Parts: sequence; C-alpha cells; structure tokens
Amino acid sequence: MQLRTLQKKFKQIARQIGSADAMRLTPDGFGTPYAEKRDDLYFFVVEERGVEFERRQTTDPAELLYWFVESTTAQMAQNWELKNRVHSQDSRRLWFQKHIEILQFIKKEWAERQTREQQEILAEHPFDDAIGQRVDLYVLLKEKGWDEKEAWKHALSKFPELDHGE
Repeated sequence: MQLRTLQKKFKQIARQIGSADAMRLTPDGFGTPYAEKRDDLYFFVVEERGVEFERRQTTDPAELLYWFVESTTAQMAQNWELKNRVHSQDSRRLWFQKHIEILQFIKKEWAERQTREQQEILAEHPFDDAIGQRVDLYVLLKEKGWDEKEAWKHALSKFPELDHGE
C-alpha cells in the first residue's frame, strides 16, 4: 500500500475526530511524527532538529496507521485533560480514559489495544493521586527559602509516593 493511500485514510479519521493533524511524509524539525516506506517496510519516525528520537518499523500498513492515530488521539486526550484537570488525582486518570473514548469512536479494536497498553504502563507505574499536592508543597517550601533536598524530603513525608514493591 502506498503512503499516499494511508495519508488519505488518516485524514478521514482525523476529520471524524475533529483533528487537523496530517500524516506527514517528511520531517518538520519539530518532533512531529512522519512516515517513510522502503520496499515492504513502513516506518514511524519522530525527529526533532535532525535528531531521531523514535523509529518503529512494520510490514503492516494498518499498524502504521494505528501508530499515527494513536499518537494524534493521545495528544488530543492530553490536551483535553489539561483543560479539565482534577488537581487531586493523577492526570493520567482523565487522560487515559479520554484516549480510550476517542479511539472507541474510531475503532473498537484500537480502543481495546490501547486499554491493554495502558494497563501495562500502570502495572509498572501505578496512578499517584498525591503527586500534585506533593509538588505544590515542594514549590511552596522552596519559595519560603527551604533547601531543595529538604523541601522535597518534607513534601514526601506529608504526601508519600506509592510503594511499588521496590
């Protein structure tokens, strides 16, 4: 399948979800993902100012399309969460939920896949609802002249991090 065909499919999906994103075929220098194709391999590439940060490859054009849709919908969900932030909880709670909701609108299988991917992330990095309070206290103490290490130590004593069994 040609990249131009995938671009058209992506554009249709983007329109469905109210996004103006496009599947780029060349780097823009600002970290926007773009696609490459060599022979039977498709590449999802993230490059910023000439430095490559990510390169995934697949022989499946549907997989490449998923990667682009997932990237766009993740950004949409993050932007939505930022506007609807609940300070007393881990920002990923709303972000992850919204991401699944957007993907569900596009394709049920993609939403199910993202749910599994989020569960893997949370297994290693569980929600931490005290993070906002911990950081706020740390910043307040720093503003009051506390030493950086002491301020963080005190913030941790008031709002401990979760024990991940480490």
